[in-house]
Amino acid sequence: MSWLICIGGGIASGKTTLAEALQATLPDSEWLTFSEVVRRRVLGEGRELTRQNLQDAGLQLISEGWSSFIDELLRYVKGEPEVLIVEGIRHQEAVDALQGRLPMRELLLVYLDIDRNQRRQRLAHIGEAEGALDHQVERDVNALRATADLVVAGEQPTDEIVWLVRQRVEGQNRSM
Repeated sequence: MSWLICIGGGIASGKTTLAEALQATLPDSEWLTFSEVVRRRVLGEGRELTRQNLQDAGLQLISEGWSSFIDELLRYVKGEPEVLIVEGIRHQEAVDALQGRLPMRELLLVYLDIDRNQRRQRLAHIGEAEGALDHQVERDVNALRATADLVVAGEQPTDEIVWLVRQRVEGQNRSM
């Protein structure tokens, strides 16, 4: 069975860290991130990679339609990996569009839940302004929590979260 693992959560919740760890531990896996598509857009327009420019470009890509945003993301897939990890999920529509494009893959939506104080600390650590927490996208992301297959505390050690995800993926593969 092939998998589509979507990793969602707010800014500084640990999405990238989890995606990197999953790719390192899951055989035949590939990791894609929405942020890379957004970065390419900002750079292609000759703009600076600021949080504001990235968030604005992300909203622009969304306004152009999820289908084209997903096409741009999936264009970087190499071959047919058993596990496709998509990090940076912030909207249910992204999950729906991915599932529509990849209907033969088993979907696992992982939501990293982290409290605002912990995110503030992480933002400060990476030199980001606290105002990033108030962007429209950050307000919208919480809706994903209700549809997630697995909600985990982003403060948990990454290896524990990886173990939880692997239990889901490997358990399902054994039952087939």
